[in-house]
Amino acid sequence: VIKGKLDSQDECMVGIKGALVFTAPSEGFENMPYTILEAMAHAKPIVVSDTGGLTEFVEHRQTGLVHKTGCSRGLAEALLTLLSDDQLRKDLSMNAYQACRRQYAIEMTTSATLSFYRDVVQMQGGRAIHMDDIAP
Repeated sequence: VIKGKLDSQDECMVGIKGALVFTAPSEGFENMPYTILEAMAHAKPIVVSDTGGLTEFVEHRQTGLVHKTGCSRGLAEALLTLLSDDQLRKDLSMNAYQACRRQYAIEMTTSATLSFYRDVVQMQGGRAIHMDDIAP
């Protein structure tokens, strides 16, 4: 169990690689936490709360398990389910890994980002965009 802040990327990688299960039981807003992508890239089964963007990455019983935010019983049940079901743990791990490779590989995200910027430039008729154009 790792609680709190780790001081280096190496500590994070050792923690994730050694984990049997990864959990992010956040109660506040989470947009796009890299920790979820890192766990997926390391083929770890994931348990998350249903807050913010976490469920954009983790699909219940496909790439991980999702519990109700703030529900410690739901978190405990999800963790116990994964710890007691080797096949489910393996299936979710592989599904998460494949989803990460398919949707979030650097080639995919770079391509999508460049496409987005090209669309924005095209919408502006090829001219530079200034903050005055988008600020309220």
